Amino acid sequence: MSSPSNPTGADTPSRVKELSALGQSIWLDSISRELMDSGKLDHLIRVVGIRGMTSNPTIFEKAINGSSAYDGEIAFLARRGYTPQQILRVLMVRDIQRACDFFRPVHQETQGNDGFVSIEVNPLLAHKTEETIAEARLLHRLVNRPNLMVKVPGTPEGMPAIEALTAIGMSINVTLLFSPRAYQDAAEAYIRGLEAFVAKGGDPSRVHSVASVFVSRIDTLVDKKLEALSSSSGKDPQIDPKSLLGRAGIDNSRVIYDLFRELFHSNRFSEMALRGGHVQRPLWASTGTKNPAYSDVLYVDSLTAPETVNTVPESTLNFYLDHGSVQLAIDPASRAVSKDPGETFRKLEAVGIRMEDVFSQLVTEGVKAFDQSFVTLTNTLGEKARSLKGTGGSSGLSKLFIQDKRFLGEAATLKSDWQRDRVLERLLEGDPSLFPGDSGKNARAMGFLSDIDRLTERRSEFLAAGEELRAKKIRTILWLGMGGSILSTLALAESFSDPDVCILGVDTTDPETIVRLAEEAGLGGEGGAPPSLRIVVSSQSGSTLEVSSLYSYFRALLEKKGVRAAGEYFWALTDPSSSLESLAIREKFGRIIRNTPGIPGRFSAFSVPVLLAASLLKGPRGLDQAMNASRLAYEALQKNGYDGRGLSLAVFLGAGYRTGRDKVLLFGPPKLSGWFEQLLAEGTGKSGTGWIPSGPGNADDRSEKEKPSDRLLLEIAFPESPDMDSLSRISRMEEAGESSFFFTVNSEADIYSFFLDAMVGVSLAARDRGVNPFEAPDVALPKEKTRDILDRFAQVGSRVWEEPQPKTYLKPVFKNEDVSIFAEGFSPKISPSGDLSGSVHSLLDDLVQVRKKSPYLVLQSWLPSPEKEEGRLLCWGKWVSRRYSLPVMVVRGPAFLHMVGQVHKGGPAEGLFLQFSVKDMMDLPVPGQPYGFATLFRSQQLGDFFALSQLGHPVAELRFSSRTEAERFLDSSLKQV
Repeated sequence: MSSPSNPTGADTPSRVKELSALGQSIWLDSISRELMDSGKLDHLIRVVGIRGMTSNPTIFEKAINGSSAYDGEIAFLARRGYTPQQILRVLMVRDIQRACDFFRPVHQETQGNDGFVSIEVNPLLAHKTEETIAEARLLHRLVNRPNLMVKVPGTPEGMPAIEALTAIGMSINVTLLFSPRAYQDAAEAYIRGLEAFVAKGGDPSRVHSVASVFVSRIDTLVDKKLEALSSSSGKDPQIDPKSLLGRAGIDNSRVIYDLFRELFHSNRFSEMALRGGHVQRPLWASTGTKNPAYSDVLYVDSLTAPETVNTVPESTLNFYLDHGSVQLAIDPASRAVSKDPGETFRKLEAVGIRMEDVFSQLVTEGVKAFDQSFVTLTNTLGEKARSLKGTGGSSGLSKLFIQDKRFLGEAATLKSDWQRDRVLERLLEGDPSLFPGDSGKNARAMGFLSDIDRLTERRSEFLAAGEELRAKKIRTILWLGMGGSILSTLALAESFSDPDVCILGVDTTDPETIVRLAEEAGLGGEGGAPPSLRIVVSSQSGSTLEVSSLYSYFRALLEKKGVRAAGEYFWALTDPSSSLESLAIREKFGRIIRNTPGIPGRFSAFSVPVLLAASLLKGPRGLDQAMNASRLAYEALQKNGYDGRGLSLAVFLGAGYRTGRDKVLLFGPPKLSGWFEQLLAEGTGKSGTGWIPSGPGNADDRSEKEKPSDRLLLEIAFPESPDMDSLSRISRMEEAGESSFFFTVNSEADIYSFFLDAMVGVSLAARDRGVNPFEAPDVALPKEKTRDILDRFAQVGSRVWEEPQPKTYLKPVFKNEDVSIFAEGFSPKISPSGDLSGSVHSLLDDLVQVRKKSPYLVLQSWLPSPEKEEGRLLCWGKWVSRRYSLPVMVVRGPAFLHMVGQVHKGGPAEGLFLQFSVKDMMDLPVPGQPYGFATLFRSQQLGDFFALSQLGHPVAELRFSSRTEAERFLDSSLKQV
């Protein structure tokens, strides 16, 4: 007889592969990092032939408690404020991702029919339908693998969740099934869900499911009851209770298999099968033999059947490899009369054992056992987290991870200096002399700290705006704005779950994007019913060119729909006495919401725009939450003093700059990261100093092994919904010695403390660099250049692209029928007769040589519908980053001009700029103007080109004949690298 760890014949793996040929897949009911790190799992897949894997809380409890392999990740997450449950979720997801990658070849070889790995939802949610659905969707998103199955318990509350999740195309493993009735409920829930998915246009071939029927646990409980009975104590003296030992589990599975055949090989499922739908395979679970009197392969040999799965513990797998049987125990094709599996149930009933009672008890015990494993494991993780957490450096500052001794020394010095100079106290007092520049303007701008208190009296105004939407059942808002007039609103909307309305941000002049957003808002086409929406026109000054043009366009669309009083659809969000306020009064806007004067847009996340957005998104509850959370954040700032998060951020940035780190890699949700990106770039990037942030377009792919000395890591962490790829990368960077700062956002209310701490931190970091955080002196230049080009267009038409100024010609350094290359501020050595790929490489070679000290490259996307091309540009940018070992960031025009344009123009002279543009693109009219949006879009691109050139920055443009040619170039380049 073999042992579980050293089976005889384990190197002869034919049995498992032969089972696959018979139609049964063997999955492994185990997971651990040791299993994956040691190479054992790879061997089991490639050589032995296992075709999937299952996990549950008990399995993870054994894996994590019995190993130190998880300690580093536990410490990393604990420093970020993750709770034990959140830590556990990350550890589970990480292991499941790796396991899915191990099984990906199986998944591909079987055309997606096998190679699945299962992760179980939190067992504490077993009797909560909606929470189970939410958790399953979260796990599915976090793991993000095509061969994932999410395990949902087959409780009465779990059945609606199974149907709902299948209906959105998720593959579900229904677990904790014992009775035929529960199995049938699970199968029908799957079928109904699949039918709903198909009805919505889904492809049923993408969806798979298994029904996990537990076997040996039934025998364990029934046998215990049978052994307690004497041979004469049953209701039927003709039946010896001991003759029924070890039969209930297997015969119950046979009954369920018959049900499976009836359900999935009948008219009910035939049409779905013809459309590519897959049967829900029975999965035999709990198949390790617990009674030593029984065969150690009893629950494998006895349940071999086509279209089934058997998930086995590693010990049972080894026993089976040694002496298991390879033949069908249940053969639906056999004409022979088989034993009636229901006979066992009737005999058990006769001796006084009601199987319904058995099944009910087993479900209760099963949920309880997984609950207990989950609670025990989270308690253990809590203890480990406290012991491993550490401080992240000797500075005593929170939310920082710094290992560099010089960096730590600078941080400690900076904090001490600020305490001596009463920097925080002066900030809270509103002392305008804290910053350089006009004291009156500074005093008004510093009102960002306490504007919430002043706005309390306007609560009814914000509530009324939200109530208008609810009363008129308006679910869509178009928000027209650039930079600080829109970013905090979009950041807030991104952070809220299940908002009352959808806010569509319009911060571009790209015609294709404008058309798409108009269609989403119900403004596509002419005629038809007027859409149910409101349009917020947001501009502090009221003179923002993009916003004015967008207003004119969307008003014209409403009028095409037959709306007579179009002004009622618009709300103005602007400063008092602005040109937009005058327009709103003249055009009879539905509402005019006035900003608090003097607070720059990037510092308005504690002011009017966010309170308005909170009321629109969540109603009175959202508005009150915003006001209360903002007050609490301000009180925390006062209470925590120099140990608070905002001060720690300022120290982190300041000490980082003093040690040569002026690049900031942002990790977090795209809109929140975009808001912080603008705050940091416009708040600090001027007078030749400041930090260069790289947020949603981060393409800095320099390896942590290179130990880049110019960058800082800043993470906006959402432990309830973490970004797994970012966590992995940050962890590797920290291990390599890089320094990080992290904001932890555990709830919607936490967003407001994040806003305040970020604004405080950036304003004080700007002070340390000797610049005024409230000024943006260099953003006007590209606007002036744009207007000059538009004026020139009115005179010469499309000739402006070659002759933007009288007798000033743009001469390409390379040109063919598909692309022209322009360059200013350097002289690329490009052969006029060379090929495009080689010419671009030569261009890059020369461009990166212009900056000798700490350069960075900005790829400006001026391509139509740029969000479609960002994936390609990011990949290409990462290749450039690796090739030249420099940070690369991808930005989208024209929005970036209002986000990071200031630091590009006025920050450290380290930038290199490469524009991607097209000559031909679709156009839309700008009502009242001699040009359309395509001309405006291209004018902004060329305007920035000239602004950068005038300021002495090296800039190049790849001007493609069309988007198709740009795509072809990027695809071809990526294939080569």
